[in-house]
Amino acid sequence: MVDVCDNSGNLGYASSLFKQVLEPNVFLFNAMIRAYTHHQMYDLAVTCISKCRDTHKLRTPFFLTNSRSRL
Repeated sequence: MVDVCDNSGNLGYASSLFKQVLEPNVFLFNAMIRAYTHHQMYDLAVTCISKCRDTHKLRTPFFLTNSRSRL
């Protein structure tokens, strides 16, 4: 749903949906990171990456590999 909101240009609603999820999984974090980068909100994307790393104990190279083409 976050991806659909991003594609329709409604980042505010996407962000609102994301914040309502109590335990977002890696895929939802990834969708939100893509949405932020798509709208050139890189500071929020980095914050989201940090939260995902802390929540799911992921390493930085995972994000760099998957985000490189988006940034």
